[in-house]
Formats: sequence, structure tokens, C-alpha cells
Amino acid sequence: MASLARGRAVSAILGAAILAAASLLVDVAQVGAQTDDRYSTQRRTRPAPVTRPAQPAPVTRNTGVPRPPAAVGRPQPAPQNRGILPSIFSWPLFSRPTPTPGPGVVLPNTDEQAALPRPTRTAPRRTVVEATRPPSDRGDYETPPDNYIAVLGDNYAEWLAYGLEIAFEDTPTTGVLDLTQLNSGLLKVESYDWVKQAPLVLANDKTVAFAVIMVGLNDRQPLREGAQTIEFKSDRWREIYAKRVDDMIAATKTRGVPVFLVGMPPIKGPRAGPDATYMNEIFRERATAAGIPFIDVWQGFSDDAGEYVTSGPDMEGQVRRLRTTDGVYFTKAGATKLAHYVEREIRRILQTKTPSMPDKMPVGPEAGTPISGTPVLLNPQTPSSPLAPVRPAAGPIVSLTNPPSTNDPLAGAPGAPRGNPAATPAAAPADAPGRADDFRWPR
Repeated sequence: MASLARGRAVSAILGAAILAAASLLVDVAQVGAQTDDRYSTQRRTRPAPVTRPAQPAPVTRNTGVPRPPAAVGRPQPAPQNRGILPSIFSWPLFSRPTPTPGPGVVLPNTDEQAALPRPTRTAPRRTVVEATRPPSDRGDYETPPDNYIAVLGDNYAEWLAYGLEIAFEDTPTTGVLDLTQLNSGLLKVESYDWVKQAPLVLANDKTVAFAVIMVGLNDRQPLREGAQTIEFKSDRWREIYAKRVDDMIAATKTRGVPVFLVGMPPIKGPRAGPDATYMNEIFRERATAAGIPFIDVWQGFSDDAGEYVTSGPDMEGQVRRLRTTDGVYFTKAGATKLAHYVEREIRRILQTKTPSMPDKMPVGPEAGTPISGTPVLLNPQTPSSPLAPVRPAAGPIVSLTNPPSTNDPLAGAPGAPRGNPAATPAAAPADAPGRADDFRWPR
């Protein structure tokens, strides 16, 4: 009976606790609903928008399409009571009320703003400015070279001088003397007359061993003869220009050194390319008439069809950029390749000027002095020389492309002798019984 009484008491206590909790939740829900209604009423009650006079629709900056006028705010939906827990968490303790806009403020329509085209930002394009002249800070020689290569001409000649400096860096006895004049040529003698200035600039330096001429870039234009204008590529123009090329070569040859005339490279453009070809025809003709080498560089800067190319193989065989974007000047790799054609001719002359060995020279003990100690001259032509004839340093020159032709018939050809006609055929040895080559039937 005692346990039954205790169970009833516990059930009564639990029931009372449940009823108290339920009543508390009901009160809380009512308070939350009242608070939510109060703040919802504040959000719904907005002042009327201010009416403004009609204005022309503005035009967007990027597209040129009229921009729609700003839209007034849309009515907000009334909040809904979703139960006890949303009402509890909508108290001011857990949520922040939406601020009420002041008078005259119009809320924009976000959907219409998203539909408007947005301006696109493009990064500024970088403009790469390429050098039309070689580096100016090339410096001077620490030790003055024994010989100089004088380069005369226009802007192309300046790039040629820069390439020759790179080519002869490993030859301290040979330097480059840059005597070029920018924007010069053989037509406008009033700005710079090469025929008069070439002997003067070459006479100032006594160590000039070679002279290189490269002109023509600024001469592709009409010339004036008195009051008459002579058009470019006409017969009279060619005659006058050829005479000035001859005068330039003759003025340079007064120095008494080898003179080279370098042709023009291909130039980018439908008119510049044929113009350069026309100028090279004149240069080749006048160089041949003057007896000086004409160095043709066209093939090094053109494709198989002879057209202009920007990139090509450099001196190491790697495909690199040789010309600038304007299609006229050179890069460092292009200047080095341009100078290679001149360097090859100059080094060929330098090698032929090396001193030769004398025919007779004294020989020391290491070379075969007789026991008596008397020095002997190595002269193979002396029949009484106590030493054996000396082997020559080089044999006869044999052409690899054009071998000497002989009248001897080829081996195996009809009528050619087979074997040694003087030799007698030897008799075959007798067959040995039981040997591998004994094919006789056994008896």
C-alpha cells in the first residue's frame, strides 16, 4: 500500500510540471506573436514615394541602350506565423528589425538592375617598342686593336657594325670603326655627301685595314636634277644612281684597303621588297665593274621563295627572331647573322696574310743534329744533307668535287683487263683421297 501511494504522488508531481510547462510555452508564443506583428506593421507602413517630374531616359555609357528608370520598391509579403519556435527566435533578442527608410528614399528593384548590361573592364594593352638602333653603350676597346674594319653607310650599316663587333669579340687584334651616318644616302648630298666625306673619315685613322659600304635604305625615292624630278626606277634614275655608286666606291678605294659592298636585305611590304631587289641589281652590277666583292645577304633573311621572313635560323641553327615588327631593322640575332657574311670574307683575307715558313731554318739537337755538333740546314734539295728528306707539311691539293678524269677503263667494264695478264694460271692440286673436296665414287 505504501508503494502504491508513492507512485500516485510521483505521477501527480509530473502531471503538474507538464501543465506548468505547457502554460508557459503558450504565454511565450502569444508574446512573440504580438512582437512580430508590431515589427511587421512597422515594415509595412512606409511613406509614399515622392513624385518627381518625368526626365529623359539616360543612355548607358558602353552600350548606347536607354537605361530604364529606377523602379519603386515592391511591397513586402506579410510575415506568417510558422509555430512556436519561429516566434521565439523572432524576438528582438535573437533578430534585428529591418530599418525603415527615411522620407523620399526609393528602394531599387534588384531584378531589373541585374538585367542591365554591366560595363566590361579590359586591361590596357602593352605596347612593345622595339629598338630601331643598336645599343649605344657598346663601350670602347680596352686595348686598341692592330687593325680596324671601317663601316660606312646608313642605318643598315650601323646594324652591320654592331654585328661585326659581336663577331670579332674573340679577335682582340681586329676592331670595328663605326663611321655610319643615320638617314644618309647617295641621293641627298646636301645633308651628307659620302663621296666627299669618305676619304676624309678614312684618312683620320691609319689603322683601317678593311672598308665596308652598305647604303640604299634611304635612296628608294625620286631625285631632283635641277628643276626636273626624276622618278624612281626610271632609266635616267638608274643611270644617275649607278654613277653615284661608282663615285662612292672610288672614294673609298683611295684608302688603299680591301673594299666590300653589302647588298640590302628583304624589306617587309608589297613595294619595299621589289624596291630592295632593284637596288641590289644596281649594287651587284657596279661592284663587279669596280672589281670589288659584292656580298649578297638576301638568302639569310628570306624563305625558299625569296620572300621576307621575320624569324629564321641564327648562327647556331636555332630558329629565332631576326627582324623587328616594322619589317625594316634587325634584332641582335639578326645583326649577328648579317655580319656573318662580311666576317667570312674578312677572315678569309686575314688567313691568307699569315706569314709562311721559311725554306731553310736551323735545327737544334732535338731535330737531328749530327754527332759532331755541326748544325745542319733542313733542305731536302741538298743532295749532301746528312739527314733524311723531310716529309712535306701538306700534300698536293686534290679537288673533292671535280676529281681528275683518267682514261683507264672501270673495273668490270667490257674490254677492261681482268687480273694480271702477265701472271700464268697455276695448276689445280691433285685430289687427295678422303678430303672434303674429294667427290669421287668409292671403288
